[in-house]
Amino acid sequence: MKKHLFLLAGLLALIGCSGPQYKPPDLSGYVWPRPPEKARVKLEKVIYTDLDVRRIRSSDLLFGEDVGFGFWKPTGIAVDNNGNIYVSDTGRLKVFVLNLKNRSFAQLNNPNGWSLPGALGVDDEDRLLAAANNNLVDIFDLDTKQYKFTIGAAGDFKRPAGFAFDPERKRLYIADSQGQCVKAYTLDGKYISTIAGPGTKPGQVFFPLGLSLDKEGRLYVVDSMNWRVQIFNPDGTLLKVFGEHGDAPGMFVRPKDIAVNKDGFLLVTDAAFGNFQVFDIKGNLYLYIGTPGKGFGQFTLPEGIAVGDDDKVYVADSMNSRIQIFQLLTDSDYKAMEAAKGATVANAAAGGAATAEKAQPAGKK
Repeated sequence: MKKHLFLLAGLLALIGCSGPQYKPPDLSGYVWPRPPEKARVKLEKVIYTDLDVRRIRSSDLLFGEDVGFGFWKPTGIAVDNNGNIYVSDTGRLKVFVLNLKNRSFAQLNNPNGWSLPGALGVDDEDRLLAAANNNLVDIFDLDTKQYKFTIGAAGDFKRPAGFAFDPERKRLYIADSQGQCVKAYTLDGKYISTIAGPGTKPGQVFFPLGLSLDKEGRLYVVDSMNWRVQIFNPDGTLLKVFGEHGDAPGMFVRPKDIAVNKDGFLLVTDAAFGNFQVFDIKGNLYLYIGTPGKGFGQFTLPEGIAVGDDDKVYVADSMNSRIQIFQLLTDSDYKAMEAAKGATVANAAAGGAATAEKAQPAGKK
């Protein structure tokens, strides 16, 4: 008995002497727009390394946490309905699969190897993942995380840079940035048609990048060097063009990627602005999130963006080597935030210690 107590005391002593334990940053109060306006977006989580994802292991308690991986230059990002987050890292030449609910992470194995993996796209209905790789497009099974086949042969693409799946019509759209075109393929890789070819006129593209699709099957194209977004019907008919070159809100300088949420709002990253802008389907600016910098809610060359059915927004903050996750707020979310804030104030008034408020970066209440 004494021996067991001695061993337990020794174990507790080791834990007490272990390295500093990881604590996630306090992100409460990072909201947009700033008060007194009603909050519409809040920063929910920032992921730098596996410590921001995985469960704490017994060895962590004994010896302090050990970083298993850290992002170098996350570029492409996609999410599926099972809570998996797919991130391509052009610095590490890897594609990671993270799941915050299961607190797991893994690397996506590619028998072809990875050569500057970039854009990613997910088709939940047919359980497919498209990944740009070595100027081709590799297709994976979402359920098994196994490679299935490759779309294209040498010379077919100059740089695939954006994907969008149409589950109703069973097709995959591919933006070829240096090939100056957007093409449609069947889900087994057969060419269907060219949606947009090279040029500066409406309906033409100049270095197209991000693609997204809404529930009506409309295709949204980031026409990067024409500094605009173009919207096409499922039959390829041009519906609308918006955007222009400039440094004012609602304009573009280096637009990178686009995502469409379930309510039809368009979210566009801009590497030069260090933010993502939120538009309605008519191209009217609703809100912009972030400024250039390294603080929370700031960006240095943001690239890929994805939005889940739960209105969580995932942004690849490439040169800050991290993923930032935001929540688009409903009215009920906002009321819950206000109630929580009121409870905190009440607790402080009842005897909690007051603290001096530090200077806050942009977006912090």
